[in-house]
Amino acid sequence: SCDLLSFILFSFLNLLSSAANIDTAHQAHPSFVNIISNISPDEAKVLAYIQENKNLCYAGVRSNNKDNSFSDFKYGTTVLEVQDLIEFKENVPIYISNLFGLGLIREYALPSNNPQTKILHEYLAEEVVSVKLMEKVASTFFTGGSYGLTPFGNLFMECCTRNNKT
Repeated sequence: SCDLLSFILFSFLNLLSSAANIDTAHQAHPSFVNIISNISPDEAKVLAYIQENKNLCYAGVRSNNKDNSFSDFKYGTTVLEVQDLIEFKENVPIYISNLFGLGLIREYALPSNNPQTKILHEYLAEEVVSVKLMEKVASTFFTGGSYGLTPFGNLFMECCTRNNKT
């Protein structure tokens, strides 16, 4: 697609520019070439969102069951924050998994002061009610956290987007 081609072209150009510049050559890690070829345009948008906003929140509903087990429901609702940015919303769990595997993001605590937390809880309110009605459930509670860039992910984003910034 045009988005993918543009992302790859700009990333490679920025990477080459960084590698050629004595002041930024130390930031052009050799593995960045492989990373560029292993992320989709949607994943690039998720990374850019995380870079700009410092995190991407996720939430879910967990039930404590009467048999002392637990179950997770509606896990990975991060699509709420990036839904208008990405093409394939249903692939968010795959995108997150790939970005983890590439070492670009990691999990952090759910920021309590983030307005997205309230939105996620409101979005999941109906799920909480339906889970509470299940015969095996003793109690329910929200789970969650956020995804943020690793130091390696920060370096990758800085290197690949450097010349795009004004």
